[in-house]
Amino acid sequence: MTITCENTTDLATEFPPTVADNDLCHTIALNVCKKMNKSNIEEAGCAVCSELAPVRNLSQVKNIKNMLHILSTPGVTRVERKNKNSLLREYTGPVLDFTCN
Repeated sequence: MTITCENTTDLATEFPPTVADNDLCHTIALNVCKKMNKSNIEEAGCAVCSELAPVRNLSQVKNIKNMLHILSTPGVTRVERKNKNSLLREYTGPVLDFTCN
């Protein structure tokens, strides 16, 4: 039994739909695999702000090292003190997480 419905765009829709052929099934499976590829879903932390972002949107720190001078502002950062008797020391240069790629 086939029912034809009219939707808001005046296109006839057949219900139930016809069975998908092997080419369509292959195309759907291939597109799903591409979207689930490691390069599309892998995330890493930003070296500057630690926010998780897709790896494909990040740059390696070594590729932008000449642009990091804008992160160096005197009087903003301090080196961690291990006890209350340690001297206050300022962190020189940009504060980055070099474990991030």
